[in-house]
Amino acid sequence: MRRLVTNEDRYHLHKAVAVLCLLQFFVRKWELFQFPWEGNFVDLLFILPHLLLPLSSFGFHLPRRRISGRIWPEYRLHTLIFSLRHLACIGQDWYELRYDTLTPDYIRGLICFTTLAAVDLASAWVGKHHSPTIRDFSVHPAVKVFLSWTQIKVTLAVLRGYGQIGTQFGILFVIQFNPFLMTLVRRGMISAVSGEYLYSGYLLYLYVVPLFQWMYAAPVEFLSSLTAEADLMAAAVLLLRMAGVSKFIVWLMVYLLDHMTAYDKGLDSEWRTTVQPCIFISIHFMLVLVAVRNSVRDMSAHRDPRAPIPSAT
Repeated sequence: MRRLVTNEDRYHLHKAVAVLCLLQFFVRKWELFQFPWEGNFVDLLFILPHLLLPLSSFGFHLPRRRISGRIWPEYRLHTLIFSLRHLACIGQDWYELRYDTLTPDYIRGLICFTTLAAVDLASAWVGKHHSPTIRDFSVHPAVKVFLSWTQIKVTLAVLRGYGQIGTQFGILFVIQFNPFLMTLVRRGMISAVSGEYLYSGYLLYLYVVPLFQWMYAAPVEFLSSLTAEADLMAAAVLLLRMAGVSKFIVWLMVYLLDHMTAYDKGLDSEWRTTVQPCIFISIHFMLVLVAVRNSVRDMSAHRDPRAPIPSAT
């Protein structure tokens, strides 16, 4: 534990807030205690540490450019922005509960597109030290495809308001736990590649494992569910992004398509039981082919130092 002590956190504020966040994540995950969530102002105290955590990290000095497995200024800004995104979703859920009303759908769209713009501004601010988070990972290209897919799923959860408080806290844990893994790398407690695979493994456990369990137990019900429709949409978004389509255009298309089809009112039964399963399987098969193609190109790039590194996102 001594390796985690630093003079930059002289009053141990960052560590104290981090411990509070970890404890809350652990308690919520294992349901050891039922947190009150009734729309009272006291409820907001439980999300305060998750706001203070990324803010208190700005007291630490970081290298300007990215070093494998380490936190760099651009990533710290992105962590703050994405934390604010999900805290805003939690705040929206609190508001609806307190005043017993539903906020307009465009609020979720505003949160989503404001985040996209803020991330681009943060990347522009660091200038030549910009480094794509996933593309510059040291993991296998197929894992990069998976990480991109989960990122898209998370944005879709924001845009559609899935689960709100529970879902948003689960996503918030991933966002705020990964910098801790990077800190362990910096202190020499784990390797950079180990940290990246631990991050990937937690995402696999959080999102994919339950889906595969559901598919194995009830494949027909899964393929005709709204969850499968979300996976289908995420796969389509990933393919469009890999084709070079602007993320603003892609997410605007998703937003408008949702409103035209009124996804939250349920899909047509014939679509969900016949057409959707076929499209679901075919698009995910295409994703597998893309992952294999990137893997082959990556091996070729290692054999020829002059070959370009393929982009998974």
